[in-house]
Amino acid sequence: MSAEIPKATVVKYIRAPDKLDKGHAVQYEMADGKLVNKPLIGDWNHFEMMIGKRGQGKSTLMLERMLDLDMEANGAYKIAHSLGQRFPTKLPSKRVFQLRYHNTIQSLDSWLRRKPDDIHVVTSDDAQPVLEYAQQLGRAVKRDALGYFARKKQPLGQPATPIIVGIDEMVALDAAMGSAQGKDASRWFRKLIISLRHEHIALIAGIQDSNAVSYVNAGLATKLWCFKTTHLYAIQSLRAGGMDPADLDRLPKLDVGEKIEVDV
Repeated sequence: MSAEIPKATVVKYIRAPDKLDKGHAVQYEMADGKLVNKPLIGDWNHFEMMIGKRGQGKSTLMLERMLDLDMEANGAYKIAHSLGQRFPTKLPSKRVFQLRYHNTIQSLDSWLRRKPDDIHVVTSDDAQPVLEYAQQLGRAVKRDALGYFARKKQPLGQPATPIIVGIDEMVALDAAMGSAQGKDASRWFRKLIISLRHEHIALIAGIQDSNAVSYVNAGLATKLWCFKTTHLYAIQSLRAGGMDPADLDRLPKLDVGEKIEVDV
């Protein structure tokens, strides 16, 4: 499915002062016409997977990580996909955030312009349009970072507001499946994963059974968050993705909410 993307216009990111944490009074500045205190295009490299049985806290951790990366970036566009309104409204950390749910990409685009600091979630049975929208937004951000007269230059190394994408369930993304060679639709997703830092996108994706998608995804991740997993094939897929055998042995024995963080 292809997303029906409205004409892209970059929203200038300005965080509301009442939501600033102490020590982060200046989140958005301009110097010589360019953004400062923002990640450089090409340096923003995050693809995190959250793996484990349902009810372990993956969606909660996903929101926490989106807010962590938002702080790291000094402000980012935050969009997500869910099969329903499943994200928690409160976090154990008691951090303040605003969720906005949308049924269409058009609604997402409209409200992102009005409320760029909120987390915007599209609810549908297909996550691919959300990723396609993020790609278009990222490219618009890169064009804006260069400016009109330098638009033909390479944007790498330019400071710009990044995009954080959360996919609550990877089973809603057909392109995440497929063979190790990445045939047909899955090839598009593999290309996106290896190009995330060039697209200025951070991707966080959750999956209950890592065997339901290609093990190559775990192998390409920059970080794995592994919750309790008992299915033999799911554990084997993580082994194929390069997870340490000692950590694999611990997975079936983890308590609810307990997790193993793996930097890949």
